[in-house]
Amino acid sequence: MSTPSAIAPRDGQASTVATAAAALLPLTDPLSRLPVREGRPTVRMAAVVAARAEFRRLATLAGRTRRVRLELTHIPSTDAALIALVPDSFDVVLLDRRLQGAGELVRQLGGGGRRSPFPLLMLADHDDEETALLALGADVADVIERDGLTAGQVERAAIHAWVRHQMEGELARSRQLLRQARDEARRANAAKSDFLARMSHELRTPLNAINGYAEMMAEEIVGPLGDARYREYARNILASGHHLLDLINDLLDLSRIESGRYQLALEPFDVAAELTTLVETFFAQARRVPIALRAEVEDALPPLMADRRAFRQVAINLLSNALKFTGPHGAVTVRARRLGSRVEVSVADTGIGVDPSQIERLFTPFVQADTPFVRSTNGTGLGLAIVKSLVETHGGVVQMESEPGRGTTVATDWPIAPPPGAGPLRPAITGPGDRPAA
Repeated sequence: MSTPSAIAPRDGQASTVATAAAALLPLTDPLSRLPVREGRPTVRMAAVVAARAEFRRLATLAGRTRRVRLELTHIPSTDAALIALVPDSFDVVLLDRRLQGAGELVRQLGGGGRRSPFPLLMLADHDDEETALLALGADVADVIERDGLTAGQVERAAIHAWVRHQMEGELARSRQLLRQARDEARRANAAKSDFLARMSHELRTPLNAINGYAEMMAEEIVGPLGDARYREYARNILASGHHLLDLINDLLDLSRIESGRYQLALEPFDVAAELTTLVETFFAQARRVPIALRAEVEDALPPLMADRRAFRQVAINLLSNALKFTGPHGAVTVRARRLGSRVEVSVADTGIGVDPSQIERLFTPFVQADTPFVRSTNGTGLGLAIVKSLVETHGGVVQMESEPGRGTTVATDWPIAPPPGAGPLRPAITGPGDRPAA
């Protein structure tokens, strides 16, 4: 008959479930998982059968087992079973389907999706479809046929029922531990994001004052400082302050992204005009190196419906990275073109590049590419993580190609129309590393 674990065939072969359970075991003898009593692997089996003759037959078969010692205890009724079946009292329960109340006992032990405290075996008649259906809805390890039952069948069913039950218990405990670890990680991450947001706000206020006064001193707005070295000191303070403010702003953005508090303000804007303005702001930095910086924007690009500030931040992060990692006489090119219903904005450089094997890990916060030059530069490793999150929340895609010594291209793909339900930003994190933005 058809059962959840096919009834053991008459020739003594293990049933389908027993065979499948054995396949799930490690490549070791399943007997190594059985408890050892009096020097032999032992299975304590409760035989819940009414007829004494049936129990004597089972006891005779148990005495003929070769691999384990079966300790049988006779329980003559379901009422007695409810009293006797307490935790750790037996390793396996064999229940006679003919016993009055057997179905209700099965449902009490392992019905309704509950896990039975014991591995359950059912002794049934040939082609007993009712038992098969009962076993399907309960935690029954195997159904074995009464007629032609052999010692080998009883032994194999008992071993594999016990081993499978133990493995399922270990799996359930592992899942519970994973759930607990996940919940703890979420709480810790939320606390970290909240801390970053609070600290960023607390640091920005005094830092803005420091930068403002440093700029006044460097420009000698109030009056001359006297020694020229004081002006140089003020410029150094201002440069360091701006760098620190950039890092704080990145941390603040990251905390908003991870907490889902980054709100998109969608509006139509001219991509060409935005990119032209941004490129012009980097011309002076590029000339000092010198680096050839240019923009190649396709004519008649449609207005892009997106968050203008997010778009600028993506472009600034990519341009900053490209200029930082491109040496003298190199080139950085910003391109924009229409691809069907989307606009592709890319930044390509002829800089140091990275090994393609690192690309997958270049978008995780706080991790930088593993090269000597990157390790010697300032940065938090947040730039590309923020880029990916900002682009993906618009329904876009970020792709990166790179080769050591030949340069890097990062392409961002923006839908012209906003995605349905665009709203609070959620983090988009894949695997570890980032070339930090300046």
